[in-house]
Amino acid sequence: MCALEVKDNLPQIIVCESYSDRSAELVSVYTSPKYRGKGYMQLLLDNFLDFAIKQGYTDIVLSTNTPDAKHIYEKFGFQYISDKYYLKAKEKIKC
Repeated sequence: MCALEVKDNLPQIIVCESYSDRSAELVSVYTSPKYRGKGYMQLLLDNFLDFAIKQGYTDIVLSTNTPDAKHIYEKFGFQYISDKYYLKAKEKIKC
């Protein structure tokens, strides 16, 4: 499961190059333990990021308490900044 939360301002990424006011945050990204390792999170992220891009969101962040998923976020082009991952949506990579 995950959700896309629209943000008016993402102060933690204002310092990033080409900041946009079309910002969103992926929240509650979670896969039940019995379904992990089957590619469901990658499929879910791929669909959510496609949706966000089609809606015009260009700056996307996500927070995680699961460091084990770091490699998945990085496959999609997220960069670790402070305690969040940041993605300039036009740079999204299909996994």
